[in-house]
Order: sequence, then C-alpha cells, then structure tokens
Amino acid sequence: MSLSDLIRGKPVSVAVATATPATSATSATSATRQTAGTGTVATVATVAVAKTAKAPPEKWPAWRLHFPDGESLDVSFCPAFARADALSDYPHAIKAEPTPERLQRAATEAEARELHGLIEAVYGGETDADKAEALNAALKDPAGALRCYRAILKARNT
Repeated sequence: MSLSDLIRGKPVSVAVATATPATSATSATSATRQTAGTGTVATVATVAVAKTAKAPPEKWPAWRLHFPDGESLDVSFCPAFARADALSDYPHAIKAEPTPERLQRAATEAEARELHGLIEAVYGGETDADKAEALNAALKDPAGALRCYRAILKARNT
C-alpha cells in the first residue's frame, strides 16, 4: 500500500500509522539531543497520522461470541446491541466481535407459522403484497425475525 493510496482513502488493513520527524531550527542535530546552543525541545516538529480503519459502530445486529473453551456462537439481536449488552446477555463469553453477515437457514414449519401470525399482528393494516414481502424477508433469517417481531409486539403491549 502506497502513501498515495492512504491519502486517497483507499481501504487497507492497517489500523493507524504515525510518523513524527522533529529537528531543531538552529541545528541539524536531533531535536531531543542536547548540543551547545540548542535546547532539548524541537522548535520545528511535524506529525502525520493516517487513519485507515473504521471502528465498528457502537451497536451491531449480529455478534460472534467467544468462550473460554474455544467455542464461538453467532447471535443476532433486534434491535441492534452494543458489545457490552451482547456480553451481558452471555456472561460466560469472553469476547464479542461484530459479524458482517447474518447466518441464514430455512425456517421450520412452526417458525414459518409463528412468523406469519406475528407479521399479521404487526402489519395488520398493510397490503397483502407488503405482508408477503415482510414474510419473505423474515423467512431468510427466522431466528432474528422471531426475536425482532416478538420484541415489537411486547413493546406495543407494555
């Protein structure tokens, strides 16, 4: 990766790079070296910092939790959870990292029936096409959709 790529903002895997050259204006020697007639602090200093990697957002919809035995577990949250919240729900986990994509699996018959009922309850006044679209999306991530729609109905009933 060249410096011009960093300046242009091209994505790289390096987190932070820092360069700090410093020289004395009155001497060609190092700014921190004590010499006759110069101080120990640079009179001219430049600092260049290049940030290339972004931290994950505070809240994330899916986390990979790691446990002391080396096992890991992918968990989805709706609404999105902060890292600390995800770890507090799984007290034996020692680390949590955001997962870029939710794992998908086919819904069971029971999950499909429950999702259909939940979507009817949440989107009762919407068109059949809108409900079908919501159900289609929910069936692609049944565990996450069930958690989300249950939370919506619980919030409405409290």
